[in-house]
Amino acid sequence: MILFAEGVSAQLPAYEFPAPAGWGKETFKLPPGFAKEITFNGIEDIRFTPGWSKQGNVQYWSYAFVWLIKGSQSFTEKSLSAYMTAYYNGIYLSNLGQKPAPAAGFTSSGFRQVKTSNGDRETFEGFVKTLNFLSHDPLALHLRVHVRKSPVGRASAILFEISPQPYTHAVWKELASVSNGFRLK
Repeated sequence: MILFAEGVSAQLPAYEFPAPAGWGKETFKLPPGFAKEITFNGIEDIRFTPGWSKQGNVQYWSYAFVWLIKGSQSFTEKSLSAYMTAYYNGIYLSNLGQKPAPAAGFTSSGFRQVKTSNGDRETFEGFVKTLNFLSHDPLALHLRVHVRKSPVGRASAILFEISPQPYTHAVWKELASVSNGFRLK
């Protein structure tokens, strides 16, 4: 399936990002309205596991997404941490409704560069500790991040695999399968 967000398709290459049967999808423009600190121009395309929103399910909060952004981008452990802290702060605060806002600093994150995965320019693993906008309880997530460049250098694809499960859990194979299916045209 080839997807584009309205208004950015002329600036980004076509791509494929599989959605296995039963998985949810969502696409929106970058920068996201909930995290203006993330200034990339492009799209975010998300794949939610069937158990993503079902508390107690082994797939709870397990999902993958890609940022397809204009130009060739590189990341550092520090920049990824800043982006993910802003991202998860924004998600929580934008879904807060009438509840009181939490104290500043309710989200923390950290990343380390790891051995580069096949096809990646850079690979990172890390964590995010934040509040779950679904339950308002603390939430600890593990992340694997794959940075790829389009063959003609017009765009970068940053693939995120996310789950509260340890990296040894079977859900990581499902997430990797989705990420490995991503193709720039």
